[in-house]
Amino acid sequence: MRKGLVHRVVTQAAESPRPSRYQVRFPSADDTVRILELAKDTDYHAAFHLIAVTGLRRGEAIALKWENVDLMRGVLSVTETAQRLKNKGVVFTPPKSAAGLRGVALDQETVALLREHQGRQMLYAVEHEDVYRDNGLVFPGPSGAPLDPSVLTRTFEKLVKKAGVKGLRLHDLRHGHAAGLIRAGTHPRVVQDRLGHANAAFTMQVYGHVAADLQAQAATAFADLMRKHRT
Repeated sequence: MRKGLVHRVVTQAAESPRPSRYQVRFPSADDTVRILELAKDTDYHAAFHLIAVTGLRRGEAIALKWENVDLMRGVLSVTETAQRLKNKGVVFTPPKSAAGLRGVALDQETVALLREHQGRQMLYAVEHEDVYRDNGLVFPGPSGAPLDPSVLTRTFEKLVKKAGVKGLRLHDLRHGHAAGLIRAGTHPRVVQDRLGHANAAFTMQVYGHVAADLQAQAATAFADLMRKHRT
């Protein structure tokens, strides 16, 4: 049209398809506790626990290094994510967006669990010093090299089956963390920051339905507030 070759852009008459709403499934608190209890018999209990209580993605947990975990302050920094690439193995790359670079606060139970995990890891490294190469990873593979993401996934699938929870994926632990925060009344901006979303609008678009049952509580709370001021 700018060149005067056509007088009408036919694509303007087309109706764009509307994307379906992104549906998430998340475990109940009881299911999460049951799975984490079963995970204590595996080598990856600490990894599953951390994902469940922080909402980290699988790749972010695998790429996490001890230098980015401050157990004194109770906070970790997400700086990289891991993924398996064809002919390259497991590689670390920066998060896809700037929002993915973030700090995530840890509760004291998780700090204690990570301390124990670190101690066992150091002992394991000494006992297998002939084959173990320390790369500073929080959740390395048996030789100290990056853990294959599929190992975590397959282990989790076995735990889910053993727990009798159908259709639950490892990524759903992340959804469960977000849903739990929202139900606890956490501000959307805080949920956004913990998950590494670009904005709170996207967070609420994905998880807003979780807060639907909080509407009645909000209405009652506001009515109580107005009643106090009238009296």
